[in-house]
Amino acid sequence: MREYNNQDVKINETELDPCIAAEIRMKKALFSQRTRRNLLFLFTFIAILIIFSILLFLLLSKTSSKGKAVQTNASLPEANSKISHSLESSITTTTPKFSTMNDSSTKAIDASSPNAIENDTNTFQKSIIDAINSTLHYSSMTTVATAPITTVTTTVIAQANIDRASVVLVRPTSNNNINPMTATPAIRSDKQTDESITPSSFVDDNDEVEDCKALFSQGKTKSGIYQIFLPTVGKFNVLCDMKTNGGGWTVIQKRQNGQVYFANRTWNEYENGFGDLTTSFWLGLNKIHALTAKENGNPVTLRIELRGDLCEDKNGCSKQPNGYWWGEWDFNIGDASQKYSLSISSALAGNLSERTITDRFYYMNNGKSFTTIDQDNDKFQGNCAQFRDFGGWWHNDCGYVALNGRYGDRTSKMRNMFWFYGSGTRPFINYYIKPRETEMKLRSKS
Repeated sequence: MREYNNQDVKINETELDPCIAAEIRMKKALFSQRTRRNLLFLFTFIAILIIFSILLFLLLSKTSSKGKAVQTNASLPEANSKISHSLESSITTTTPKFSTMNDSSTKAIDASSPNAIENDTNTFQKSIIDAINSTLHYSSMTTVATAPITTVTTTVIAQANIDRASVVLVRPTSNNNINPMTATPAIRSDKQTDESITPSSFVDDNDEVEDCKALFSQGKTKSGIYQIFLPTVGKFNVLCDMKTNGGGWTVIQKRQNGQVYFANRTWNEYENGFGDLTTSFWLGLNKIHALTAKENGNPVTLRIELRGDLCEDKNGCSKQPNGYWWGEWDFNIGDASQKYSLSISSALAGNLSERTITDRFYYMNNGKSFTTIDQDNDKFQGNCAQFRDFGGWWHNDCGYVALNGRYGDRTSKMRNMFWFYGSGTRPFINYYIKPRETEMKLRSKS
């Protein structure tokens, strides 16, 4: 430490104690007039800022209170008495059921080419009751899924903004023509259609036939709901596509919206089937196996059709919101003891997949057992049916195809219901399809 030097030029000889004097000079410099002025300015600024914040908070609180008061005191428009009365008496919530041998007289609703007409309350009630009685149900279906399952079993038209007393109904006509989609498929066959089949308003159960192709050969050329018979499962109703690529297709899966839940179904539900033949459904693994087993080991033709793409991401989507994709494969599945294992060829035709061993559906799912949320038969360390809501399918380690996944995803990600398209040759093209509608259908080769 530097010692005090009496000869220092900065010394003031009048000071009795130079150390105390130095300390006093330091304090004077610290609390000088300039420093006090700066501190006063800082404290004043902080006080103004606090006052301004309090005033702003009070102003916003007052405005919010007024807004709530306006909403509370606002009178809601009076509900249309006719619509409310009709809905109370006509809306029913039912569990979809598969039909048994006693359901041969049930009929489906014709939803093609609707015409709008006006009617009064009584006619509206009668039409809905008739629709309820004519809707096709499936029997022996147990709903144990944890997610809500909704199946439309009535024809109800109710809109919150209806401002008139009359009720608009949809009257089916006999015209079965469906407005074609605007998109043109990349690959077409002469008899291919990109129109989704609409069930006709009839059930034909006069003969004991084995599939829709047999019905077609008997002259039944109208698409709709028919009853067939297979020894291992008895009589049951099926949706027949008599128009696409020569007709005679038995539809085993159909999805046209998200009203029927697929992803969270159990093994028992996938085995026995669920849904409504007039909207969205899964026919059932036991029935699908029976349709293939009658061919004595020979494969049938599986046709898959995807209509529309909900995917909206800038990258990784097909960028074809109205696109149409289809493909055909040789198809067979094992019985329950084999966990309904899948046996398919590589793609035989179509634009949905490469017709080579690079067909992702073939090399990822061929030979795999069926997996559901409560029965894990895949190679994934988890459960592919639960993973990312892929739903029941012939999963490998979750793969590139999940047509029974959760409906409505709009991202280019491997989740929910999707089909991953990948070209095996240059230029390489890869994208996800999140289909708006799907159909899977079988046809015998013999």
